[in-house]
Amino acid sequence: MELQGKVALVTGGTRGIGRAIAEHFLAEGASVVVNGRTPAKGEQALREMNAGDRAHFIAGDVKSREGCEALIKGTIERYGKIDILVNNAGGGTGHAPIVDLEDWALEDALKWNLWSTFWCTQYALRDMLPRKWGRIINISSV
Repeated sequence: MELQGKVALVTGGTRGIGRAIAEHFLAEGASVVVNGRTPAKGEQALREMNAGDRAHFIAGDVKSREGCEALIKGTIERYGKIDILVNNAGGGTGHAPIVDLEDWALEDALKWNLWSTFWCTQYALRDMLPRKWGRIINISSV
């Protein structure tokens, strides 16, 4: 895979699957924006990736429309475009059997695992569609 000149954004990219994807994209020549909620973890990930100006961290929570919009805008401000979006962030809180699951826990899980993907995709497409090029990868795991 040749990604020279491409810009990728990986949500949940400071560790695990997202981190591995970010590292692979860098190895293939892409510039990569890594997103996560914790600045210290993001800065550590960038240091360990050792990619210089081709990697950038944007802290933010994708569980809100505003957070997703800021993330996409920040990526475009940094690199001028977004070619590849990897919706990898996800998780949940308040784990319980469904009979005991509280509304707030379900709402949190939906924001993190469904709405964040929708919102980030919606904002990324606003840059991709006029250029007639883009790739969106959605990841989920349990």
